[in-house]
Amino acid sequence: MEECVFIDGVRTPNGRAHREKGWFRNQRPDELLTSIYKGLFDRNPNVRPEDVDAVFVGTANPSGMQNEIGRLAWLSGGFPDNVPSNTISNQCPSGMSATMHAARAIITGETEIMISAGVEDMEKVPMGSNMNFPPRLLKFPETIHVERPRS
Repeated sequence: MEECVFIDGVRTPNGRAHREKGWFRNQRPDELLTSIYKGLFDRNPNVRPEDVDAVFVGTANPSGMQNEIGRLAWLSGGFPDNVPSNTISNQCPSGMSATMHAARAIITGETEIMISAGVEDMEKVPMGSNMNFPPRLLKFPETIHVERPRS
């Protein structure tokens, strides 16, 4: 097994979450993610975008403007289209799941350089939007908790 080393971590600042007064209310989540990609490369000039083996991005709700957000943020940032990406949904720990998958790919020798991230904007893409749960799922209330979208 190969050694996996995290070389850097970049994030946007925490900001007020409010529809009218929030710090990032006028920015799309893909724009914020693209700024993270650029920040990583600015801070690590020896790593070029074309050196990245893959990009894994977690998001709690991959719908609306967060649909395949890792890929779309990568491409709209002008990064190489031959670098594959994968958007991972695992609700709250989606970013951690993306990091675990990236680390596993390095440890197994499948890849060498990965980017993992997490992104979401629950103000623009509310939890449960564009979701249509199978009605038969409700037959098993003792084994699964399903929250109905707010109206």
